[in-house]
Parts: sequence; structure tokens; C-alpha cells
Amino acid sequence: MSRKQHPAPRIQSRTLHPFSPADSLPTLNEYLDGTYEVSIDITGGRRDAVILQTLAIQLFKMQSSNNTTGDVVYANFEDRQIVSQNSTFGLIDLINAVDFFTSYGRADQLCTFSEGKKFVSNETLNLCKKMEAFSDALAVCQVDDIDARAKAVQKAMATVDAALNERSGNFALISDAINALYDPDGWISELMN
Repeated sequence: MSRKQHPAPRIQSRTLHPFSPADSLPTLNEYLDGTYEVSIDITGGRRDAVILQTLAIQLFKMQSSNNTTGDVVYANFEDRQIVSQNSTFGLIDLINAVDFFTSYGRADQLCTFSEGKKFVSNETLNLCKKMEAFSDALAVCQVDDIDARAKAVQKAMATVDAALNERSGNFALISDAINALYDPDGWISELMN
């Protein structure tokens, strides 16, 4: 099965200024029939504000796969900086994708989450695609394809494992080199003095 290509969504914009976070939920519910990008400022406010805003984001995403999260920001007034919190909210998407896979055996959400992420390796993305092909074959009972797709998943897992081992070895070398540079009793410190 291949993914359906959707036309580029027309993203609508509207700024809400509710008196309390809970007041925004009924207003947000009015917009569940369109395609939206939701941006959130999580600075200040009551303690329940971030939780309610997180629920609102999830409601939008559940309504349509075209709805996306825009910028999630926090203003650090002390340092006069705007700090992006998108990666923190991205963890919710990852947890949902893993839960969907473990509960239903479907890998499409893992693939969607992984696509376009600069920290996801090509090996991991390939594994997601092989897992998705396998779960698609199971879902529609393509018995002839299941064995071949299961072997493709195993091969992709071995490739990911080899890549992780290589990166782990490189990380250990770099860590050892950094530790040697900063070791006050090490031979590099003696050379520098």
C-alpha cells in the first residue's frame, strides 16, 4: 500500500485571547472541521494552561492528519529570550505513535513521526518503512507477502543495530579524547605545561 498524497492544505489563522485556558476549548472546537496549524505561547498563566493547551493540540491532530503544531514557545523574561518547546511537545507524538504500534501493530504513525526529522537516521527511517509494509500486509491478510516483509524487517533491524554499534564506538572514542584533554593528571596536560 502506498500513502495517499494530499493536496497542500490551506492553513487558516486566528488568534484567541480567552480569559482562562478552559474558555478556549469550546472556541477551538468550532474549528475542528478545517485544516489548521496551532501555535502556542506557554508563558505564564495558570498551572492548568499548558495541560489544556496540550489537550487542544491533540484534539486538532485527532480531527485531521492535516492539522499540525506550529510554534510552541516560552518567553524567558529574565534572559529576554523566546525558547522553542516544540521538541518537548513532539515527545507526545512519539509516545502516541509507539502506543499505536504496540496496541494495534500499525507503524504508519511511527513513519509519519520519523519523516523529516534531522535526528532520525536513514537506517531508522528505512526500518519504519519496512515495519509499515509488514503491518499493511498483516492488516489485509496478504499471506504471500508476510514472510518476505518479515525478513525485510529483520534485515532493516540488523542494519539499524550495526549503525548504532558504529555510532556508539565513535561516541566512545570522542568521549575518551575529550576526557583525555581535560584530565589534569593526563599526559596531554603534561605536554601543555
